[in-house]
Amino acid sequence: MEHARECGTPEEAPLAKPCPNPAEADVVPFSRRDALALACAVALGALWFAVFGLDVLLKDPAMLPGVGVTVFAAAWHAALFAVGGRAMRSRVTPGTAWLLVAVAGLALVPALFANQRMRVLDCAILAGASLVAFASLSGFGLPVWSGLDSLGRACGFLASSLVSHLTAPFRALARPAADRRGPLQAVARGLLVALPVLLVAVPLLAAGDSVFGGLFDRAFAQLAAANPVDAVWRVLRVAIVALLAFSLLRAARLGDAARWIPAADAPAQRTGSLETLTVATALGALDAVYLVFCAIQFAYLFFGDPEQIGYADYARSGFFQLVAVAAVNVTALLAAVRYGRREALRSAAVRALVVVLAACTAVMLASALLRMGLYVGAYGLTLLRLLTLFGMAFTAVCLGAAALKAFRPSLRFFRVLFAAGIALWLACNLSNVDALIAGYNVDGYLSGGIERIDVEYLGGLSPDALPALDRLKEARPDLPGLDAARIAYRFEVEQLTWPKWSLSYLHAL
Repeated sequence: MEHARECGTPEEAPLAKPCPNPAEADVVPFSRRDALALACAVALGALWFAVFGLDVLLKDPAMLPGVGVTVFAAAWHAALFAVGGRAMRSRVTPGTAWLLVAVAGLALVPALFANQRMRVLDCAILAGASLVAFASLSGFGLPVWSGLDSLGRACGFLASSLVSHLTAPFRALARPAADRRGPLQAVARGLLVALPVLLVAVPLLAAGDSVFGGLFDRAFAQLAAANPVDAVWRVLRVAIVALLAFSLLRAARLGDAARWIPAADAPAQRTGSLETLTVATALGALDAVYLVFCAIQFAYLFFGDPEQIGYADYARSGFFQLVAVAAVNVTALLAAVRYGRREALRSAAVRALVVVLAACTAVMLASALLRMGLYVGAYGLTLLRLLTLFGMAFTAVCLGAAALKAFRPSLRFFRVLFAAGIALWLACNLSNVDALIAGYNVDGYLSGGIERIDVEYLGGLSPDALPALDRLKEARPDLPGLDAARIAYRFEVEQLTWPKWSLSYLHAL
């Protein structure tokens, strides 16, 4: 709260103005909150390399961390709220609260499941959601997910925050001796006072307790065996990450994101320039082609004869192309709303063409879903096919939002896209993807619906597939390769360090 007296956020001091540039924020004295931020930043720097260090990533069979991601995300947000204090908590709006719940869910997924491909996607989405949450908690003042412009401003704020407060600890140490009454100097003086006592007490305790003394013996042995250059590099890299983390924490505490809010008198967004006839012609041309396509779908796919020669090959192909065209149509709808004049969007003819385009796109998605269902029923479920189904669901939500925006131009489409994407991705992850894939394929094979089963593929998913493979072994013990996956995962468990661990590996024990 000491910052609110000089330059703060509207939440901290309603009459204060946000700092217009980083230079003004530099005059803020180094406070106890900053000392706490520095301590948290050092811990975060050490934890970063314990979880994401290149030597750690390359050491184990599982390349990407599991529970380590969960621990780091929890530590980062705990540090953010500890440093931000009451001001940070006052910035938590209902939208930000839901976003933090989504971030917690995304961070929990790697600790639960061990699919490496899904971990890559999950970490990328978690990083994006954490960026949005960081900007919101730093005093951004408006929903970051309301549009691409707001998201761009949030990215600019993040880049600025990484460097805007890097020099604050050094400036605090460089102040004249008469002014050195800050917490950083107090901590340094306390360590100097404790050092002589520790130099006497630690050897005595080590001599009096063999277990305690063994800890120091091993520590000194490791120090003696360590490469000095490598040790200096490890300390230096932690210090670099710690300074970056400190700059982010201080920027969030001081509410620097308020500087990135557009002015209230900013010019209104440019209206579209396409006239009614142009928009109607473009939509009409698309609708004409799509109506012919939809007629073919009803005649040959939805109501076709399954016994007809060539029906199976026809029905089991083309789903990826149809999903791609559906995505293009969503973009076309948004372009019509963005670049069409207001009178064009109010035209009854244009609105009718929009409804036809949305309906044709819905038929395409239904056709793609049916084709994918037939294909999966014959050849089994894979991660790519499951993600395609996820893409269909996401495209369907975007289609509905885009069609609604044509009738209500004020609708925040990007907000719907952001919320739907996070919710669907969380649902997809928490469904235990590998267990779902393995269970579906095993059940289909045992029931006779799937002619051949790829045991090697299922075993390579993650340990979550092992229960399904155990059921397959009980029913068909003659199949080769059923024990190879369990043996491989047991070996992997023996090699894992704690950041790579997840609950999935309990199946391999």
